[in-house]
Amino acid sequence: MMPAKLEEKGLSLLEVLVVLAIIGLVAAISVPNISGWTSSRTINNDLGELTKLINYAKINSVKEKKKFILVNNNNNKTLSLYESKSIDTTTECEAFNSSTFEFASGYKANQIVTSDILAQRGLGRGYTDPSTELCFFSNGTASTNATGYEIKYGESKYRLSMWVTGFYEVLRYSEVSCPAEKRAYDRDNNIIQNWCEVSQ
Repeated sequence: MMPAKLEEKGLSLLEVLVVLAIIGLVAAISVPNISGWTSSRTINNDLGELTKLINYAKINSVKEKKKFILVNNNNNKTLSLYESKSIDTTTECEAFNSSTFEFASGYKANQIVTSDILAQRGLGRGYTDPSTELCFFSNGTASTNATGYEIKYGESKYRLSMWVTGFYEVLRYSEVSCPAEKRAYDRDNNIIQNWCEVSQ
């Protein structure tokens, strides 16, 4: 008597296609989320770097009685912070010059960024300048050479508005209207559409 032949078991073509369809669906849902998360992380890191440099310059210009210059270079994707080599209590912003300025002691090299960072000069102009200097003085004030920055990466955008007092405000772009408690206002107390205040 011959033993019964064992049936070979495997996946049918239909079962394979169902599994592939499920994998494709999961990928279609997760890839944009991962991409959006990466974009958000990148721009937040660059915004954090910019605000760290501003805070450092604001505090140390007063503490060390020196002039600090923050230079953004969008073409090279760098932020650079310089300090005067000696005590400097003047309140006139000047361009970086290696004979009078050096890298700030806390930031000895250019800081590399990934996002586009464009500066605004004056209140009536847009965020179009790829390079500008922002000076911080020993009396605690800042220059008006740059009145703000716009940071963009992917679909995410932030604006950082500078005041002469050295303080700043951060706004985030939103496709929809901002909640009442997050609305941003211009100097004439008009609502800035689609730009929401960011808690700091």
